[in-house]
Amino acid sequence: MDSRGCRPPARRWPCTALESHRAATALVAAASTTYDAALAAYRNGVGTVDVATEADTALLDARQAQAEAHAGALIGAVNLAFVVGSLTSRESLP
Repeated sequence: MDSRGCRPPARRWPCTALESHRAATALVAAASTTYDAALAAYRNGVGTVDVATEADTALLDARQAQAEAHAGALIGAVNLAFVVGSLTSRESLP
């Protein structure tokens, strides 16, 4: 494990929900660039509608992955708050 408690670099899996979200955000950026290029190529007559549609589908998939990663991070935060007692405390919040 490294200093963050993650597995060795041989396993390239994201270590935390926040890293998953960062990776999904990077995927959205890449898919968006691909979609823009495919659409521009189609509009200029050098690309096909099939390629533009595939790029659009990939962008939607990337956005879905980003939303799922965001939800995972929020669920993790709520679980942590519950475990440490912040959600079940009778004390009022400041």
